[in-house]
Amino acid sequence: MENNSIALVDNFIKTYGTKVKSRESGSYVELMMDDHDCIEKVKISKKGKITVEQFYIPQNNSFYTEDDEFLRLMIIATFGL
Repeated sequence: MENNSIALVDNFIKTYGTKVKSRESGSYVELMMDDHDCIEKVKISKKGKITVEQFYIPQNNSFYTEDDEFLRLMIIATFGL
């Protein structure tokens, strides 16, 4: 069973994050970084395979609740680049 904290983080990233693509133009990256933070999330499968994914996380979102904002700050502090 997955840890509730991990599920909360994964759900937040799935809901609000935008996955960083390997071939993004410099202008797109600059545009995203104007009002997003970038995080790097490492996953280890049960078989030991390691995958690293990066996501843009919006700094402001009108749909954020107080809990979402707290979770966003925690995610940026933990996974931020």
